[in-house]
Amino acid sequence: MDYGMILALAAAGLAALLPGIGSAIGIGIAGRTAAGVLSEKPERYGQMFIMVVLPGTQGFYGFLAAFLVMLNLGFFGGRLLFSVDLALQADLNNTTISQELRQEFENNKYPLLQHTSISVQEPESEWLITDKQNKKSYRIKKEEDKKEEKLNIYGETGFPDMSETPGIGVQALMACLPIIFAGLISAILQGRVCAGGILMAAKKPEMAFKAGVVYAVMVEVYAVLGLLVTMFMLLFGISWPTA
Repeated sequence: MDYGMILALAAAGLAALLPGIGSAIGIGIAGRTAAGVLSEKPERYGQMFIMVVLPGTQGFYGFLAAFLVMLNLGFFGGRLLFSVDLALQADLNNTTISQELRQEFENNKYPLLQHTSISVQEPESEWLITDKQNKKSYRIKKEEDKKEEKLNIYGETGFPDMSETPGIGVQALMACLPIIFAGLISAILQGRVCAGGILMAAKKPEMAFKAGVVYAVMVEVYAVLGLLVTMFMLLFGISWPTA
């Protein structure tokens, strides 16, 4: 069993789940208070709305962290893997995988099996290599980079094998912990602060922003810090495996 992948998926799931739960609870607390105030003072809707939605931002922060984990796991395909010399294009046009191209894949740790096939997607510009046995495919595109044409190889399908590197899954889980807990707890506490701000704004509307919104934003600062730490670790602290 690929425990590394399981832990990485757990990291993405918890990053989206727990801050989302916190945001739902926080919005529920603030929304319930706002509904009671609006039943008597509906003209205060604009002031109440800002404070009701503020606890919802942590859920978006968690989603962003989960998206970064999934992106690095190759969930969405289309990731640039490496580039090869344009001289190999002639063999691609003949739907032939040359020994040189196989060696390039081997050197970049994407070995192609003997029965791999190739098809032309767009003449002279795009080709698709399909490795049915490994259930992977690679898209080759002729593109210009700094006024120099190259053949860029993109990963199309297939997830990295993390069975031998479960530590990467542990790293991903640890990297997501700041936003998981900072997002969950701050969203709930922010909902309570917003509820207090809503009650205050009902009697003193001129203080709605000065105290209600500002105090709530001060709570959210720690969710932002948690998100930044998570992003830094996911982007720069983990050597993600390739598909």
